Amino acid sequence: MTNKDFLLKRQKIKNIKREIPKDYSIEFKKLEIQYEIYTQSTCFVFGDEGVLNKYMETDVPEHDFLDYFSEDVELFKQFLEHPENPKFKNPNVFSLISKGSKASPIYLVMMDIHKDRRIKHLFIPTFCFSGAITVFPNVFYMTNKAKKKRAFKESLEKFINPNNNEWIFLRDLKIPSGGLVIDNHNYVQGKDFHTEWTKIFGSKKEFKVYAVISKKSELLKMYNSQDPEVQYSEDHIHEPYENITFKPSGLLEGDKTFHGIMLY
Repeated sequence: MTNKDFLLKRQKIKNIKREIPKDYSIEFKKLEIQYEIYTQSTCFVFGDEGVLNKYMETDVPEHDFLDYFSEDVELFKQFLEHPENPKFKNPNVFSLISKGSKASPIYLVMMDIHKDRRIKHLFIPTFCFSGAITVFPNVFYMTNKAKKKRAFKESLEKFINPNNNEWIFLRDLKIPSGGLVIDNHNYVQGKDFHTEWTKIFGSKKEFKVYAVISKKSELLKMYNSQDPEVQYSEDHIHEPYENITFKPSGLLEGDKTFHGIMLY
């Protein structure tokens, strides 16, 4: 990508209309923050269980696994090709590039906390994909009744809420089987390659996928206030397009960063 192309894409992203879903209703008390994902691969894969299981058989030849998930269905790569009118090759699957071993928390809201344990909303904090952070604040491992965890969830919701942050619509994601897989590209090589990090959640069958943009300085302050032993640095914030364009932070101007991806 040339500097001219880079600046053009930055301007196009700046011009994209931000959205506030009319039905936004995430309550911080209902956020579940105890889940963690991990990949030793080049990317995380999110997709429909039925579709991905078919890939084990015929749809994606074995030698194309890596390229397909690292390149062809990478969420931001596809979006940045035509941000004003993005086109996606697969309505049921997308990936997020990680470029090596990465761990991250994920935040869930269920249809009903007790009666219906299907995912209603899922937030993936790509902000936390930093290779410099190998552990997470203790707050992630506390019981849901802990006051500190309750305070963190309240702060977290403020940095997700579209009334306080910017949401950019990226695409639709369809999960016809009602099973949402979170893993890496090795998932489609068969059950022998599934690990303790392979996650399959029941979910609703359609999501709107948004990028959530927050104020970088305030987001750092919030995360760094959780645990003095776990500190994020501005030098190590993961930008989802960084490994695609080989550019430093810059597609978002000023004190802005991608907090993460919302499946709403």
